[in-house]
Amino acid sequence: MDSQDLTALVAGVFILGMVWLRLRTSYTRRQRGVLKITREGQMFFAAVVVLLVIGWLASPALGKVVAPAMAASGTLVRVVWFLAVYYLCIPAHRILNSRKIVLFQVLE
Repeated sequence: MDSQDLTALVAGVFILGMVWLRLRTSYTRRQRGVLKITREGQMFFAAVVVLLVIGWLASPALGKVVAPAMAASGTLVRVVWFLAVYYLCIPAHRILNSRKIVLFQVLE
């Protein structure tokens, strides 16, 4: 694994952590107590991981199509993909909230 792949891997793990923290903090503001992830939350985070893996695997080919002259285009496309996944999680979570689907619940 070269340094560009390692950098992209760290960025992907960072994005996953940021999605986790953003959602946890939104639930701790509303409810106090120990939070447990629900089945819907597990499916949400599984979908986020799948999207990150798809971006990881597809970005070298996308980089050659989008920016063939750039040396680091695969890494750049990966990072842009990871950020897009993060920013798409925000409206996705709002849609789930509007439908009364919770990702974390308070243990009683």
